[in-house]
Amino acid sequence: MFVQDPLTVKKLQKLERLQTDAALAKRFRIIILAIGGWTAPEIAMTVGLARRTCQLWIQRYNEQGVEGLFDREGRGRPSPLTPEQEQQVRERIDGGPLPEDKVCSLRGADIKNLLENEFDVCRSLSATYDLLHRLGYSCLQPRPEHY
Repeated sequence: MFVQDPLTVKKLQKLERLQTDAALAKRFRIIILAIGGWTAPEIAMTVGLARRTCQLWIQRYNEQGVEGLFDREGRGRPSPLTPEQEQQVRERIDGGPLPEDKVCSLRGADIKNLLENEFDVCRSLSATYDLLHRLGYSCLQPRPEHY
């Protein structure tokens, strides 16, 4: 396997030892073995990955250097709310329930209804809790203390 403009093996071994992420350490091991003249099938058998996967990691290292071995940011699904709407939701939740809500505290189901009625965003209850968690809210609240 050809490795373009490699770091020294000692530097790569040091980076491999410093890694707390096992997958990233395995990628450094792939590069070290490739520099050592190992073939793709030999590297794949040693690290326990597919031959093609090893080739892809070496290709990313050749194109981007050490930065190519790190995980890329996932694309994921975009939020259904704009940043302005997220701020409005935060303000609405922090303001507490209104008289027309007819509740004494806002629960997940109440916030789900709030999103549907005020922001035209239809979410499942679990997706509503995910949104609340992403906005920095927790479902935990202290229990009242009785004498």
